[in-house]
Amino acid sequence: VLVGVDPAARGKGAADALLEAFARRARQDSHRWADLSVAASNAAARGAYARHGWQELAVEGDGVAVRCGLDLSRADPV
Repeated sequence: VLVGVDPAARGKGAADALLEAFARRARQDSHRWADLSVAASNAAARGAYARHGWQELAVEGDGVAVRCGLDLSRADPV
């Protein structure tokens, strides 16, 4: 699944709303862990993930992407 925020919605809280809804639903469905890959050059997305508790775990593809994980058993940091 590829997820992104429309350029017209950037800076208006769309990423935060998306990440909060994702984590809330995943917890409701009893998931304990989530992971994703993000382009290493996508500083805005990496910042949004970090604000929501995602940890950068590894660099992938010769530095092209970063693998991140979220421990859903912990409370949402936001």
